[in-house]
Amino acid sequence: YTTLFRSVHDFGYLSRVASQIEALRDEEAGGALAKTGLRERRKLLRCVSVTMTGDTYACARSLHAALCASFTVCKAVDSVVRGEHRNAFCVVRPPGHHAGEAGSTKRAGESEEPGLVGQGFCLINHVAVGARHALANHGSRIKKVVVI
Repeated sequence: YTTLFRSVHDFGYLSRVASQIEALRDEEAGGALAKTGLRERRKLLRCVSVTMTGDTYACARSLHAALCASFTVCKAVDSVVRGEHRNAFCVVRPPGHHAGEAGSTKRAGESEEPGLVGQGFCLINHVAVGARHALANHGSRIKKVVVI
């Protein structure tokens, strides 16, 4: 799945998201961490939530959760293409429509700030991952994907 994610988001973006989550999490929990043992530290870090942009929050497991959501979308695509189900609905929030290839999506003419992660709570564009997965893994049956 690494190749699949890298076909939707560039490696620098994925690395930046992971690094920012770790750095912000450690900064937010900093004072309390010095006074705790390893077990308590791990528990505390799982609970810390940080703001990555004005409206995008993350915690220690946010990137993991986002990757699992994309994996779920891919499994749903497989299930429908194999004929196991007529359709699928994946309850993954957010859908990822504010996560562009290298950061937040932007309107024509807007410049993107360097280092910016997806906005609107989006870290990974699950819809784009599912579409790329369909084309890459079911190309004999699927020639085009339309996202509405």
